[in-house]
Amino acid sequence: MARPIESQLYRELVDSCFNFIERGTREINEIYDSVQHRFPTLCDNEYPCLHYINRGIHQAEWKHRVRNALQRCKRIGDNVNFSGRRGYWTFS
Repeated sequence: MARPIESQLYRELVDSCFNFIERGTREINEIYDSVQHRFPTLCDNEYPCLHYINRGIHQAEWKHRVRNALQRCKRIGDNVNFSGRRGYWTFS
């Protein structure tokens, strides 16, 4: 479950529609790095995503919120699109 900082990160990402990401096709880890660089206080690597921890995988909740924001921006705008390859997004 997202805490207030993850919810704030989600709002920041959706409001910006990732306009700080370099245009072109980007791999998800590159997107995570850019988000973490831009919003370091909103990216807590120690707070796990409960969706994954139940499967024995440690992933930070903020990364889950990044993926949710990508999906939201894909639906509401035209500058974020799924590339067709898992883990890759296109920014125009």
